[in-house]
Amino acid sequence: MIVSIRDVSARCARCGETDFRQQDSGALRLATVMRCVTCGRETTYRALLDSIGEEAMRRANEALAKLKKNSPRRRKARK
Repeated sequence: MIVSIRDVSARCARCGETDFRQQDSGALRLATVMRCVTCGRETTYRALLDSIGEEAMRRANEALAKLKKNSPRRRKARK
């Protein structure tokens, strides 16, 4: 299962892969234990969602910095 919101996918903190499996059957909850299919590292669904939020914030801050860098500077008005 790929945990994603729009174009941001959660990645395993150990190997960087995006495919996870739910450990137990049943409804998916924040506390549900998930396991990376590639390396087997365990995490929670909540931690995966948190990592998506952090990546989204990183991208937003990067975009803002780029906009500030590329925007024309205003001259101060003389009094």
